[in-house]
Amino acid sequence: MQVLGDLISLPRDRTDLPLPWWHRAPLGFQSYTRCYISLIEGRERPVGDLIVSVLDPFQRHRMIRVECRRRDQPGVVAGAVDVVSNLNIALAESITMEGGALHDITLICEPMQGRRAFPVRSQSLRRTLTDRGFERVRIEHFPQRHVRWTDKGEVEHGWLMRTRWKREIARRYGSLSNNIDLTKAVVSADTDERLLRFVFPYKGAKTVSIEHSDRPGALKVLTQILVDRNLNILSTLLRRGGASAGNAVLVAVCEPKGGSNSDGIFEGVETDLLDLPPEYLIKVNMNDGIAGVDSVYPRTPDAVVAHVPKNILYQVRHEQKRVPDGQIPIFVSRRFTSDSRAEQIARSVRDNLVANGCMALEASPEREPEAPVLIFNEVSAKMWIADAAIVLVVGLSGSDVLGKNLPYEAGFFHGQSKPVLLLVEGGSADSLRDWSNIYGIYAPHFAEGGRAFDSAAADSIPQLVKSWVEKLRH
Repeated sequence: MQVLGDLISLPRDRTDLPLPWWHRAPLGFQSYTRCYISLIEGRERPVGDLIVSVLDPFQRHRMIRVECRRRDQPGVVAGAVDVVSNLNIALAESITMEGGALHDITLICEPMQGRRAFPVRSQSLRRTLTDRGFERVRIEHFPQRHVRWTDKGEVEHGWLMRTRWKREIARRYGSLSNNIDLTKAVVSADTDERLLRFVFPYKGAKTVSIEHSDRPGALKVLTQILVDRNLNILSTLLRRGGASAGNAVLVAVCEPKGGSNSDGIFEGVETDLLDLPPEYLIKVNMNDGIAGVDSVYPRTPDAVVAHVPKNILYQVRHEQKRVPDGQIPIFVSRRFTSDSRAEQIARSVRDNLVANGCMALEASPEREPEAPVLIFNEVSAKMWIADAAIVLVVGLSGSDVLGKNLPYEAGFFHGQSKPVLLLVEGGSADSLRDWSNIYGIYAPHFAEGGRAFDSAAADSIPQLVKSWVEKLRH
């Protein structure tokens, strides 16, 4: 089965590949999955396709896909697996269907490591499964393709990182790629072969979305207009979702046929579509493709997403890897001072965050005088990955309690709609009036003196931090 999508605009200034969220799920491309990226020889197009898969492209022609089903009962999966026990099962899926009546099984198998020949004949395997009561037995060999180049990459939060595909295409195809747009791709997931395919269109490609009356013959009329305008259709998707009642939407990714000049083609398509009889209820929308960064994760229609600045993107990803699974990254915003009590309070906040399953993130003050730009980038990266923040206001006699960084850092987290705990030492509340007139900040006061560290006291740092973390988790 092919899982389709819109035309994707690829980043111009980087070679990381976006893996659309609607494709990653059926292919199991979770973060930190190691994948092969391969350039496949094209037969008809100037530049071949890129395919991404967890399966070795040089072993694909030796693999088979086994599909079968039988009445659901204990031991069904074990029975199918036993039949292919002399093979290595690379991927496996099974599901109970039809109200519990049937169990459907799919196994992707490869030879055991070190074996040259495929150890089982398809007919023999099919006969054994049938003898064991399995029905709809289907065994297919994977096709053999000419691989021009391959490399390994890693999936990180929806991106296949650190690949050299642009350089390899330029080196292997040279001037043949001049008419091909390497900043766009038609992306599809092949769930049978377990791969993600990137097809590069000729320059000038667009996505044409046509809402129309859902009536017999409409699709033929619409596609004929595209053909008559000398457009090659790379993918089409006809759906009723997202259309008005009684309408459907045709989404077609089109390119100028054979790389011909695209000037005026799409304007002519729109004119032809709008000139159709009014009973077709035509509405046309064209675009140059979805930005790759917008395809990586879904979001609600009313969400406003702030993207990480490119100059700190690497540091943000580096910091993300340091956060242990299950722990909440919390940024600690505070004054850096030689005051011993202030340092003791900061240490207590850190220790109690760790005790409650969090990771405390904060600046490294000892490096600030030596490399102010570096420390700013490091702190910014930590702020971007944090899920919430604690802004620590500690009474410091004869000095600016808040400093310059606390209002900025608190404002950053409020702007991102991330929870902020304004943790104020008793007796320091008056200093807040000089900072802001905003209301609604959760700002509990912790006790002065030694009571601040007494975990039995309700107004102590341990109790306030614990209560706030519990609210975060729920």
